Amino acid sequence: MTGAAAGPIARVPPVAAEISQFGITWTFDDSYPYGQFANGDFWVAGPVTIIQISPASIISGTRTLHGSMINPSPRSGQIQGYDSAMYGDFGPYFDAALNVARPNQQDLSALNPLLVPANSSLVSSISVPQAGALPQLQTAAILTVLPAPPPAGSFRPAYSGNDKTIRFNRSQLNHALLSRLPPVSGTPDLAAVERLFERPWLDHVPNWPARFLHPLDNMPDYGREMSTQVGIGALMLHLNFSDAAKETLLVRFVQLGIDLYGVAQDGGNHNWTPAGGQTSGRKWPILFAGLLLNDAAMRGIGPGNGTGAVEFSEDGQTFFVTQADIERSHAPDTRGCYAEEYTQADLGLAEWGISHSTEPAGDNRPWCAAYRQCCTATAWAGFVLAAHIMNATDDWQHDALFDYQDRYMATEPHEGYRCWDPFTEAMWDAYRGHYPNQRSLHLPLVLR
Repeated sequence: MTGAAAGPIARVPPVAAEISQFGITWTFDDSYPYGQFANGDFWVAGPVTIIQISPASIISGTRTLHGSMINPSPRSGQIQGYDSAMYGDFGPYFDAALNVARPNQQDLSALNPLLVPANSSLVSSISVPQAGALPQLQTAAILTVLPAPPPAGSFRPAYSGNDKTIRFNRSQLNHALLSRLPPVSGTPDLAAVERLFERPWLDHVPNWPARFLHPLDNMPDYGREMSTQVGIGALMLHLNFSDAAKETLLVRFVQLGIDLYGVAQDGGNHNWTPAGGQTSGRKWPILFAGLLLNDAAMRGIGPGNGTGAVEFSEDGQTFFVTQADIERSHAPDTRGCYAEEYTQADLGLAEWGISHSTEPAGDNRPWCAAYRQCCTATAWAGFVLAAHIMNATDDWQHDALFDYQDRYMATEPHEGYRCWDPFTEAMWDAYRGHYPNQRSLHLPLVLR
């Protein structure tokens, strides 16, 4: 048009009748506009009609495998629709109606299709062949159905809950918050760490039964290993790679935080209460995402020791010994240890208890207390150090964790359970002393 200013050219997304990711394929009744979020997960503009999911959800004998769920929620507790053998002898907690991959509890087909409305997250799974396995799922992938194409670079909305508002974009990431520390000996390959966060961490089932749900190809099943991987990812982002080199890991790590926050906001505020080594490692990705995206809600996730809106295991297990703790009679788990009460000399000590915030009577003073060494603080050093590096200890809002981690690392011998990962331990020894405590301590640190 002569004399008219040229306006912006709208981005026209491609269309497809089939989308595949991580060994899972969704086939539609027609071609729909589609694309990928910043982390590589797919979106499709809908509503959409799905006529096939491969591998198909089948019934083999009495067992249902390879199920799919829409907007899976912690409000359902342990009940899920992925696999009827989930939880092994601890089940069954399976609801066939939640498995949308078998509409009307029949085989999915063009004659029995699945209509997925807009603002939906379709989570499809592949089961481990053996019934009662830990974990029971091999992999999982997420297809998000939106009413319209999102802006390029958008983060995927959390898979839990019905709110699929596009709130965040990779353009919002504040790379200036990331340090550029020289690597230590034993630093892992960046691509290997990127792979740890490539696939979605499925974590909407509360507490320890979630181990059965955690897909084998996506994530560790146990909290100790989850915490360790979170710490490795957190520290790698503060090494002296370029912004461009960090981008893939950064995006995937922030997406994990968005997903975990979505679980918490959809009723999962008690999903990660203190329980041995099961449930730690979820808080830092949320807080980190809030910092990098300048989101007040995630950054202000708050104390996780039962005084805030969301509970987190590492907060619920760490505390400063009070007079009430000294006067309380305890009945701890004495496996591999012995029972011992706190004394007046322990007042103010940064301490650990297996379920302190919910069951303080289970605390135990000896260093050999069950789960103290094997499965908790041995895996926390990475994200604790990352919080120090980013001067985010005040944002964390639970000082006892940081003082206890210092105490733990100073007390536990190198040849013991000091750190579950050698790279993390090397980073701690190289850099912890560079970051003195920047917060106002409630009580002084006491090394024991």
